[in-house]
Amino acid sequence: MLARFFAACALIATPVLAPVAQAHDWYPLSCCGGQDCEPVSNRSIQFTSRGWLVKNTGEVIPFSVAKASPDGQFHRCRMKVSQPDSSTRCLFVPFTGY
Repeated sequence: MLARFFAACALIATPVLAPVAQAHDWYPLSCCGGQDCEPVSNRSIQFTSRGWLVKNTGEVIPFSVAKASPDGQFHRCRMKVSQPDSSTRCLFVPFTGY
């Protein structure tokens, strides 16, 4: 009886929790420790002649280092989760055909 209860709870919770898990599924492990990657506004990243400028850190991520974003949005993975201005581990950018 108790096993059926837990099975029913798991079945009900799966659709609710699945989008949360899928949100980080595509980040490579080399970039993401589970909470250090997130979508960022296109206003916080600027195209420059040398690469992508991360405005809040002043970093320029070379085009050769930036990774293609599978959802067409900017995503940034930080070295320190609790510090939004910590250095960038990975930057995912929309494909622009460059």
